[in-house]
Amino acid sequence: MIKIEFVPLPTELRAARRELRANLDTERLGAEHIGAVEAVANELLGAACATRVKEPLVLSVETFPRLTSVRVHCPRNVGLRDDPFDVRERVLGGFAFAWGKRRHTDGSVDLWAELARPLHAPRQ
Repeated sequence: MIKIEFVPLPTELRAARRELRANLDTERLGAEHIGAVEAVANELLGAACATRVKEPLVLSVETFPRLTSVRVHCPRNVGLRDDPFDVRERVLGGFAFAWGKRRHTDGSVDLWAELARPLHAPRQ
């Protein structure tokens, strides 16, 4: 599991994306899937940062044989919608088969998305 905690400042956000990319490369997921995971993580982080959260965020990415799970834990409620064009939802829908928001009793939320891992043809 990849877990990156950071304060949502522009420089820290760039550093978190670089760290994610470096860790995903070591997972040997394939360039196309890594790009999809980065895009989804960027959209979830963008949703959190758009609400001007000042407290630390935690980006988590966990890979399984058939899917990759991306989570952003936020200390308070944030929205995924980006009216009026819903660009964020279209990006998430292009890469993830499911996404949403889970609220916790302490007021924090997890923004999440699940991406299918590409199946590789068996070697002959």
